[in-house]
Order: sequence, then structure tokens, then C-alpha cells
Amino acid sequence: MKRLDRESLVLYSLFLILEDRSDARTTRTQLGNALVVSDPTINLYLCRLKMSGYIDRRKKRFAKEIKGLIKLTRTGRSKVHRTRTILKDRTLTEKNHNIAGSVPLNDVLGRLIDPIEKVFFLNLYNHNPSFDLVTFLTLSEMSRDDTNLINVLTTMEKPWLNGRSRSFPDQLFNASLYGNVDRRMLGSAFLEKGCEDALLLLAEAKMRMGRSDDALLIHDHLRSNAEEMSADQRLILTMDRATVLLKYGRPLDALKEVEEMGKETKSEVHAALLDLMGAFIKVNHLNSLVPVDHFAQSIVAFDSMALPLLASRAYDLRGMSYLKLGDIEAAEEDLLSARRSALKAGSQLAEARVLLDLSKLSLHNGKHDLSMSYLKRTKSLFENRSMLELISYTEFQMALVELDRGRSKQAVMHYRNCGKVAFPLPSILTLNTYRNELMERALGKGDEKLQNLIYTL
Repeated sequence: MKRLDRESLVLYSLFLILEDRSDARTTRTQLGNALVVSDPTINLYLCRLKMSGYIDRRKKRFAKEIKGLIKLTRTGRSKVHRTRTILKDRTLTEKNHNIAGSVPLNDVLGRLIDPIEKVFFLNLYNHNPSFDLVTFLTLSEMSRDDTNLINVLTTMEKPWLNGRSRSFPDQLFNASLYGNVDRRMLGSAFLEKGCEDALLLLAEAKMRMGRSDDALLIHDHLRSNAEEMSADQRLILTMDRATVLLKYGRPLDALKEVEEMGKETKSEVHAALLDLMGAFIKVNHLNSLVPVDHFAQSIVAFDSMALPLLASRAYDLRGMSYLKLGDIEAAEEDLLSARRSALKAGSQLAEARVLLDLSKLSLHNGKHDLSMSYLKRTKSLFENRSMLELISYTEFQMALVELDRGRSKQAVMHYRNCGKVAFPLPSILTLNTYRNELMERALGKGDEKLQNLIYTL
């Protein structure tokens, strides 16, 4: 594959930014970060493009934002058109990008919302013959997820970031290159001081992809340098590592690490989050029967500190714990409280996650129409934020609803959509988990024909 020359890449990047119709404000520094070059280098490229007749500078000589700084000339647009023609034929493949099949480059660009993400990805693709596309797309969705704990804590510290993690794209460019995590990668030169956020995001991405061993390896690396990490980073490391330990069937070890961190922390927010994690472990993995006692402290703390996004998470977890214990009325009350808190926080993603659980509660009660209604609203909210992997998960939940009410054809349709809507997400491991659960439920309903059909998909 012949690479785009640097001039064409920068010009096309400017085109992506200028053509964006959102209210995103993109600066020269952000463009430089996405292209992994310095401010002076970006200025040099802008001067070269102007001398070549591809761009004109606007009157706002000192403007920092790209849209207020330049415009494309007719010659520049002709060159952009030639570049677009070249990119139209580019494809990401199984051999080079760790996916099952192939996907056109423009399809990937089209699913990214922020123009800087598009520039970042195009630069990544142009300069690296192989990288893990599934890892990149997982990281991309996580980076704009305002319910992700790294983004929550970052926004509390610096509200002007609007939920965008500091590690994207500053460090993630290098982290995105690696599909397989190993000790050599973790010890390589690019992992300099300050990359901890990137590694925490990478570890969480690996967990979501079903690669818990990779996540644990990253966690072990970070723990060996814990003195270099901030309090927020140590908190996230502890909670994420506990999640991996739960997947390995080690709830006592997970609880021990959470409680030890709780004794050390001096932050009220951190203490409440650790209490919440401890409550979740006790109720869902150690069979405690008193969720009110375990969760109440965190809920009161988040409400008193006016942190509705975290309060929503706490109510949601307690509600699903009540459902596990069979207390349907209490479960519904908490889930509705979780939704109110999500709405108060102004987070569509938080609301959508609660609606997913309300759908599960409705399905448990045999209210199929209500369950599907919640899922349709959930899907709409995820579509608003282009969270395709979560749309895929919603399609899977729709398949479970249709299966439960005996509509096999509709169940298969939603399951097929689950594998298509976000391709190459979710990962093959995740899709296999979905398929196995669907097969088990089909077997439980005595639908052997459907089970055999799912097995062939």
C-alpha cells in the first residue's frame, strides 16, 4: 500500500475539520496531536500548503481554531478530491488489522464523530501497515463515553475537557498499534512517564474484548510503578483489577484489594466509589443478602456531593442487585431513581445504560412489549452518540426478548444485526459469548430448531 504523502495527509485532515458541521472547536494544537507533530511543524505545513496554492489564510491571523484560520482554495479542493478517490479503494484486512474479514477505510472514518478522531485514525492507518482495528475502535468509543470512570474523574478535575480523556489522542496513538500485549511492549520506549491513562484505557479495552489476561498484564505493570501514578489512576487501577479478578472467580481477592485501597484513600469521592465496588462484590459474588446496607453509604455520599452521574451508577447497581435477589419492587424503584439521576446529569449514555437494565427487569417480569420499548429508546440514545458496539449489545438484548416470547425469526434477525451493525466490533470472543447465551436460552425453552440455527450462524 502506497502511503499518502505528508502534504496530502495534512490537507485532507484540514478538509475533514472544515467540513465538520458540529460545534466542535478544533485548534492547531489538537491537529498536531492527532498527526503526532508539534505546533511549529503544523505551522510549517500550513505555510507550505499556502505557498502551493491549496489554502488561503483568513483575516483572523492569530486565530487558534482551524475553522477561523484557513479555507481551501479551488486547487486545494481538487487535490482533496484526488486524495478521496485514493482512499475510496483502501481497505482494512484480516491479515493486517486483526479482524474477521475486511472493512473499507471510509466505513471506519464514517463511524467516527469527532473530526480529530478521523484525523487521528487516518494518520494511524497511513503510517502503520498493521495494527489492531478492534482495539482502536473500542478505545475510540471509550474515549467519548462520559460514563467511563477515567472520563468522569478527569471532567471533575478539569470540566472544560467535556469528558474527553487526556490520553486521547496524546498517548493512544502508540497504544493503538498493539493488538497483543506483552512484557516487551510494556517496557518499550513509547511508554514514557505520563502514559498511565492510556494504559488504563487500553486495559479496560482488553477487558471489554474478552482479553482479561492482557488486562491483568497491564495492571501488573502499572502496579510495579504505582508511586508514579496519581490518586485517580490508582483508584481506577484498583477497581478495574478487581473486575478482572471477579472474571477469574476470585471475589475474595478482589474485595481485599478494594478494601485496602479504601483504607488508604483521603478522597470522599474515591471512598464512595470503593464502597460501591465493595457492595457490588459482596452482593453479586459473595451472596450477601442485605444490599441496602452495602449500597446506601455510596448513594448518600454521591447525592450529598451533587454527583448525579455517579449516583445513577450506584442506584443502577443496587437495583440490579435487588433483581438478583428477587425483590422486583425495590429493583424497579432504584432503577427509576438511577434514570432520574442520569437525566439530571444530562448524560444520554448513562440514561441508556439504565434503560438497558429496566429492559432486563421488564423481561424478567414477562413484560415483553415494555422491555422492547426500553430497548428501542436505548438504541436511539446510543445512535445519537454513534456508540456502535453498544448498539450491537442492544440488538442482542432485543434477540433475547424475542426469543423469550417465542418469536424465533425475529430473534435470529436481531442476533444477525448484532454482528453487523458495528463490524468489526464486538470482538469474536464477545460475539461467541452472545451466541452461547442465546443457545442456552433456546435450549431452556425447548427450541432445538432455533438452537441448531444459531449454531450455524
